[in-house]
Amino acid sequence: MGKPKGCILVIDDSNFSRMFIKKALETEGYMVIDAESGEEVVNDVYSSEKNKTGFFEKNKIDLVVMDVAMPKIDGIQTAMFLKKSQYGNIPIIFNSAVDDKGTVIKAIKAGGVDYVIKAGKIDVLVSKINKIIEKGYHAPFKIMEEKIEFDFHTYLKLEVSHAKRGKYPLTLLILSLFTKKGDVEEPLPDEMVREGVETVKKKLRDIDGVLRFGPSKILLVLPTTGKEGSRVVEKKVVDIIGSHKFLSTDIGAATISMKFGRATLPDDSDTWETLLEKAQEGL
Repeated sequence: MGKPKGCILVIDDSNFSRMFIKKALETEGYMVIDAESGEEVVNDVYSSEKNKTGFFEKNKIDLVVMDVAMPKIDGIQTAMFLKKSQYGNIPIIFNSAVDDKGTVIKAIKAGGVDYVIKAGKIDVLVSKINKIIEKGYHAPFKIMEEKIEFDFHTYLKLEVSHAKRGKYPLTLLILSLFTKKGDVEEPLPDEMVREGVETVKKKLRDIDGVLRFGPSKILLVLPTTGKEGSRVVEKKVVDIIGSHKFLSTDIGAATISMKFGRATLPDDSDTWETLLEKAQEGL
């Protein structure tokens, strides 16, 4: 066996979760150390500082994967403690079944670089770990004035979870933008798509999500909006884009055309994955 890709510390009070993550990461080529509580980690840090015997001292830990809900000392408290210790430069990814938006914000403010919602799959977590270890990339979250911009999958999972828990509809609209000159269609230039996202975002409700989705697409996440309401939004977006004078790119005599794909929870699906698939199928 070759040199490990890195050393990961997994902290979770569930033995099953620790072993599940450990197996996946070891298969990926990582060395994995595990701890069953935040209390164990805090005690280990003290041991490392005093006696040079803790696992932080014995191993060069490259990244920490940590649950939020743990007894005595939870994940957020543990992260705050680590960030104030001599190991504060080690990136922390929270991996938790807790999908409350307020908890996510607290976790990121406590020092987490990312937050993954447990959903029975581990590929998203492994992918994020690889990005951090291999490329040093760990900045998908931004917090400004108590608002948080989630990485795409986490954001969508949270919105679907909240809609199901609150028993209200949620619609995904995918807007495909392209220029048309005669019979020739071309994807809308990158700068114009970015400008389109910002323009639409300003005209919709604060609770609506407006995200870039691929080279020439915009994803609209519309909480409390059913099929009829989504058609109203669709018409509004057509008017917004159609009347906007784009500053970023000159498209000459070409015109901007739009196509929509739509899927509504719970009518079309009850999971975020299939909801997204059905919206894409509608394009």
